[in-house]
Amino acid sequence: MRNHARTYLIWVLLSAIVPFAYSQTNTTIINVRDFGAIGDGVSDDSLAFTKAINAAKGAKLHIPEGQYLIRTTLKLDSTIEIFGDGDQTSLIFNLHTPNDSNNLIAVWPKQTEPWLPAQGQIEAQSQRIKGNFTASLKVGDWIELEANNDPEFFPKKWDQPWSQNARGQMLKVIAIDNEGLQVEQPMAYSLKLSDQPRIRKWQYVQDLVLRNFKIVRQDAGESYNIAMKDCLGCRIQNITSENAVRTHLSITSSARCRVSQSKFIGAQNHGGGGHGYGVTLTRHASENHIIDNYFEDLRHAMLLSIGSNSNILAFNESRNSHDDTGKLIADISLHGHYSANNHFHQNVVELVAVSDYWGPVGLRNRFTENIITKAGLYIHDHSQEQIVEGNIMKGVVSTDATITKVTLNSNQMRVSDAYLQEQYETWRNNKPKNILVHIQDRLCSSLYAGLFFTLGKAKHSKM
Repeated sequence: MRNHARTYLIWVLLSAIVPFAYSQTNTTIINVRDFGAIGDGVSDDSLAFTKAINAAKGAKLHIPEGQYLIRTTLKLDSTIEIFGDGDQTSLIFNLHTPNDSNNLIAVWPKQTEPWLPAQGQIEAQSQRIKGNFTASLKVGDWIELEANNDPEFFPKKWDQPWSQNARGQMLKVIAIDNEGLQVEQPMAYSLKLSDQPRIRKWQYVQDLVLRNFKIVRQDAGESYNIAMKDCLGCRIQNITSENAVRTHLSITSSARCRVSQSKFIGAQNHGGGGHGYGVTLTRHASENHIIDNYFEDLRHAMLLSIGSNSNILAFNESRNSHDDTGKLIADISLHGHYSANNHFHQNVVELVAVSDYWGPVGLRNRFTENIITKAGLYIHDHSQEQIVEGNIMKGVVSTDATITKVTLNSNQMRVSDAYLQEQYETWRNNKPKNILVHIQDRLCSSLYAGLFFTLGKAKHSKM
C-alpha cells in the first residue's frame, strides 16, 4: 500500500509542474463595446455580451473598465479568453429568471458518446484498462472513467441519486491495442468487475480563460456564479466573485484547470443544502490546481466531493467560515463520496473536515504544512489512510471510532494565538514566486517521512 501511495504521489507532484494544455494561438482582440455594451450599471448589456462572445470564439474578448448589467446567463462552449481591467471591470448579474439552472457564467458542453464497458477489474495505480476500444478511441483522446457505487463504501444513507457512479477519473489515452488501452495517469481507484467500470470518449471545452474582472450577484437564484463542467486546461485568474447563493465556482468533470490569484467573497445564504461555497471540485474532477486564492465569509471555502481526485490546493487563505447561525464550519471540507489522492499544502484556514456528513472519502488525501487558526482537523466515517504531516493548528487532529489507519507526522497542535499569528505573517511574507515548483520540491523531498500509525498509537504519539 505504501509503495502504491508513493507512486501516485510522485505522479501528482510531477504533474504540478508540467505546463497545462493551453494552445490558443489566435491573438485577435475583440472589444465588447463594439457590440453595443454601455457599462454604466443601468443599461442592459446582455445582448451585447452574447453577440461579442459569439464573435470572439477562438480569440480574445476585452471588457474595458465599467459596470455592465447582465440579465441572462453567459454561455461559453468553445475556446475563448475573456479579460477585463481588474476590479474596475464589474459584471453585475441580475437575472430575469433566476433558478437552479441559470448560472451566471456557464461552460457546459453536452456528452453524446456511448459508455463502453471495461472487460476486467481496474487496479489503483495501474495505467491499463482492458476492453475492445479500437473502433471508438485513438491515442490522444481523453476519456471519462466511472463505476457503480459499491455498497461497501456507499451505505444506503449516503448513496443518493445525485451521487451515483461517484468513483471516476478523467484520463488521457497514450496507447491502444486489441487488448485494451493505456492511459497517462495512474488510476485513483481500484474497481471490481462487479462495479461495472466503463469509459466514454470525453467531449470538453479546452483552453478557456477568464481573468481580470469582478462578478457581483444581485439576484437570489439557486445556481452558481461560474459553472465549469467538462473543461480541460481552462484558467480562472484574478477574478473577484461576490455574493454567491450556492457556489462561486463549481468545477465538475474537468481536468488540469487552474484557479489562481482570485477572491471569492460573501454568500447570500450560509445554510445547508449546497449554499455558501467558494470553489467546489466534484464528479471526477482530476488534476486541477487551486492555488493562491482568497476566501471570506462563506460556509465552505474549498469543498471536494463525488470522486474528485488528484487535485492540488495550495497557498489559499480562508477567513470567517460559518453557517447561518454563525457557528464555525470547515472551510476545507472533503464532503464524502470518496474523493481521493488530493493534496492540501500551506493553506491558511480555520477548520478542516474529512469527511463532512456524506460518508467516507477515499485514500491518500494529504495535508501538509497548513495553518489551522481556530480549530483542528477531524477525520470521520471510515475515511482511512489520510496523511497529515507538518501542520500547525489551534486544535488537534481528531478521529472517530471508525478510523483505524492514518499517517500523522510532525504536527504542532494546541499552539497559542500569538504563535499562529507569527506563522501566518511568515507564510504571508514568504510565498514562493513559483508555487507549483515549490510544492514539487518540498513534498518530494519529504515523501512519506511519516509512518502509518494504528489509531491508538496515533492518538498518543508525540507530535
